[in-house]
Amino acid sequence: MANGTYVPVSGVTDANGSLLALQALVSDSSLLVPPTLQGQFASSSVQLRFSSVSAELMASVGFSGLSVSGQSNVVYWVVDVMATDDVPSTNQSSPVSSWIFGVGLRLGIRGISVKGNAAISVPNLAASATLSGTSTSFQFDTIGVGFPIMSLLTGLIDQSLTGFDVSTLQEMGNVINDLTAFLADPTNASQLTPQVVGVVFATNPEVQSAAASYGWALRGIQKGLAGEELAGKTPKNLPAGITLDSTIVNAVYNNIVGSESAEPNSAQKSIANQLTHSGP
Repeated sequence: MANGTYVPVSGVTDANGSLLALQALVSDSSLLVPPTLQGQFASSSVQLRFSSVSAELMASVGFSGLSVSGQSNVVYWVVDVMATDDVPSTNQSSPVSSWIFGVGLRLGIRGISVKGNAAISVPNLAASATLSGTSTSFQFDTIGVGFPIMSLLTGLIDQSLTGFDVSTLQEMGNVINDLTAFLADPTNASQLTPQVVGVVFATNPEVQSAAASYGWALRGIQKGLAGEELAGKTPKNLPAGITLDSTIVNAVYNNIVGSESAEPNSAQKSIANQLTHSGP
């Protein structure tokens, strides 16, 4: 597993292959095109990966039916029961350092009126539902394998009618065993279609360099400098390990000014000022 925090995502892309779930992060969507998974899917080791998420992220990964807006007493978890391969990003300017391809099962879990430590972990939530009647519900999707494993999920389908509790955890254990056996059988390899199921974001120096590059470009536009003129200047007091990325700087200029050689007009300066003074 790559260093950093795993974030579950939907693998849906736009017409250019850019991951839709991440397009709010950068202005250049080409930075969000996943690499191609080379060769045969290498992993048959099924593992559990737990992610505490927001209502918005829950909806973005396909569980909008569980998402409830404006309620502070609701907790959400995404649980991936999958075999995964990590593929490092080939683009140094991308906010993603590693793309996670997977096959298996994804559960979305919602707990309502959670008390005490029930929200701390999925097992605590299950125990609270079993012992205290905490209201829970869950949905699940197969990813990268689909119909061939539906016969393995009968118990989980039955469990979804009663909510998420300790029995659900036990049934997930059965799914892990059955799915591991299915993936380990070489005759099933042709039925696997690994998909992007998550990302690991770039390390802090990479993220900070990207942030510094956006800020440098926006301040240059505010000051009325053409991109080519800004390129001849050197930033001061950058923290150790932080560098400017000319690709990002040029992209900002092309997006706002439309050129790296033209000087920004008053409207373009205003846009840059709004972007650098947008709160909080």
